[in-house]
This record gives sequence, C-alpha cells and structure tokens, in this order.
Amino acid sequence: MCGAVGFTALFVHFSLLAAAHLEAIKRDLCRPACRLPSLVRHHQGVLRFLAEMEDVYNLKATFDLTTVQMLMFFAIYFCNVAVICYFGSMITSQAESVRLSAYCSEWPERDLAFRRGVLLVMARATRGATLTVGRCKPVSIRTFSAMLQESFSYLMVMLSIARRNAALGEDDWMQTTTQGANSTVATHH
Repeated sequence: MCGAVGFTALFVHFSLLAAAHLEAIKRDLCRPACRLPSLVRHHQGVLRFLAEMEDVYNLKATFDLTTVQMLMFFAIYFCNVAVICYFGSMITSQAESVRLSAYCSEWPERDLAFRRGVLLVMARATRGATLTVGRCKPVSIRTFSAMLQESFSYLMVMLSIARRNAALGEDDWMQTTTQGANSTVATHH
C-alpha cells in the first residue's frame, strides 16, 4: 500500500513538474523577445520527459484504473445481490408465517367453509414459497453468505498466485505465463 502511495505521489510530482515547464513554454512564446530555438529544445525535452513518464506509469495507471473499475463493479454487483437476497429471505419468512397465522386464527370455532379454507391455506403454506435462482438455489441471505465465502476463497487463491508471481519476479513470471500459454495453445491444436 505504501509503495502504491509513493508511486502515485511521484506521478503527481512529475505531472506538476511537466505542467510547470509547459506553462513556462507557453508564457515565453508570448514574449516579444522569444528565443524560439531555445523554446523548441525545451519543449522537446519536456515531451521526452513525458514519453518516459508514460513508459514508466502506463502499466501502473492501466492496472489502477482497471482495478478501481473492477472493484466498483463488484461492489455494485454485491450490493444488488444483497438487496435481492434480503428481500428473497423476507418473502420466504413471510410465506412461512402464513401457516402459523392461519392456525392461530381461531378457525375451529368458525363455520365449516372457513375451516376448510383455513385448512387449505395451512396445507399449501406447508410447502412454503421460496424464490430461487434457476429453480435450484434459494434467493436468501444464506445463499448470499455462501456466495461471499466462495468469492473470498477465490480472492485468496488469486492473491496467493499474485504473491507467488511477485516473489518470482516480473521476468520469471512473464516466462512462466508465456510457457503456460504456449503449452495451452499446443494442447488445443
């Protein structure tokens, strides 16, 4: 984390430095005693600096932006799933409580038509009403909890792979990845 903050702080510093040089070039261009060859060399130097900065920070910026976008996507996704699962649990709970409410309705003292109707409601309520995903998994807080546990497990696996790759070093990791991709391509042909 500290490395990322330091990396970003240097990026900000270098960006401000380049912006100040570009501002000075713009200012000097508007002066009557402008020395154009000197300004052209200065401008070329700033452009070279920016190109080097692009080479250094391009991968990091791409990774950071992609990571932020992915985190936002997953946060929104998990919030949506949590809301759906919460209300699925609420519906299941309400459906289960109908049987008890029907039983507590003092139905034995009522007329025959009412008693038959209540018995029918209780019999139907015994089966319950549960919303499902693909007619196989219930939409519930338990399902959401299981999904979070699985997601966390996958995250831990990916982090351990990333740590292993970091320990190998970038060059070794690239060779390993390339060899793995080449063997995958070879097995498919």
